[in-house]
Amino acid sequence: MTRIGRTMKAAGFEWSHVVEAMVYLPDLTKFADMNASYREALVEGLPARATVGAGLMDADGAVEIMFDGGEMIARLQSFRLQISD
Repeated sequence: MTRIGRTMKAAGFEWSHVVEAMVYLPDLTKFADMNASYREALVEGLPARATVGAGLMDADGAVEIMFDGGEMIARLQSFRLQISD
């Protein structure tokens, strides 16, 4: 969550811009840990969220999260392209 927050901030966004999140967990027994971290980062009004057990994911991956904030997604994609050049 820290890395995602830093990336959003560098692109000019805050957690308050997030309106939806999709969380993929390879191990649903880790839900409580993920939920605590999620609530710590998103303290100002929690966006809509769906959490899915993702058994086909790489077992080494702890969690994969996709955030949506409308315009935020397009600008973050552009920002990602700039830093990877």
